[in-house]
Amino acid sequence: MSIYDNELVYVARRAAHAAASVHRAHHEAGLRVSTKSEHGDIVTQVDRQSEAAALEVVAAARPNDSARGEEGIAVTTGSTAIRWIIDPLDGTTNYALGMPYYCASVAAFDIERDQVVAAAIEAEALGVSYWAGRSLGAFRQLYGQMEHRLDRPARRDLPTILLTGLSYDPQIRAGQLGDLPQLSRPFDDIRALGSAALELCLVADRTAEMYVETDLYEYDWAAGALIAQEAGATVRTVAEQRGPVSAWWD
Repeated sequence: MSIYDNELVYVARRAAHAAASVHRAHHEAGLRVSTKSEHGDIVTQVDRQSEAAALEVVAAARPNDSARGEEGIAVTTGSTAIRWIIDPLDGTTNYALGMPYYCASVAAFDIERDQVVAAAIEAEALGVSYWAGRSLGAFRQLYGQMEHRLDRPARRDLPTILLTGLSYDPQIRAGQLGDLPQLSRPFDDIRALGSAALELCLVADRTAEMYVETDLYEYDWAAGALIAQEAGATVRTVAEQRGPVSAWWD
């Protein structure tokens, strides 16, 4: 089967695009910001509206599947083996501050196979989208250009980058910062962009050689991990809802 014949990939791409369209439409609008778990962990009306847009696409195309978004505005329990995992705006703080590192992330998880089987990520401010299907490959497309398959992209003769993320929890963050000197030793530089989904995609297209984060939820990594894995990177995730995730090139 071609990736272009896979219904789950098609729906994931449409749902991610619907959410990203909400991001684009609200650039100039005033944001209503509230706090979730920690002071830096914020949510806006754009998170909720983009989640609703993505869920609407999924529900229309796959009404018998279960689905849940990060913001929890709608939870559906379905009769099929497919569970949709939606992060409608990964990088909310970046979005609120006008920084371009944010995206919509949508993944389809097969409960019987116990794995993500389709994924799509769209970053409208960067003009790029990524998608993947289990055993069908990973792809990247810049707006207005032809898509191309990410098939073990060659390392470029440029500085090697370690990407990482930092927890909102001050105690966890202190431990992460303490680990960075050892982790970063094989690399030329470090970046923390504030969007796990995008950072995993940047490993997939080999902008970076490695991504590591010790405190992520499933919706943060589900789509990006499949994209990186299908591109050929080694990916390590956790079975629990929260924990460490890493992706790297050997």
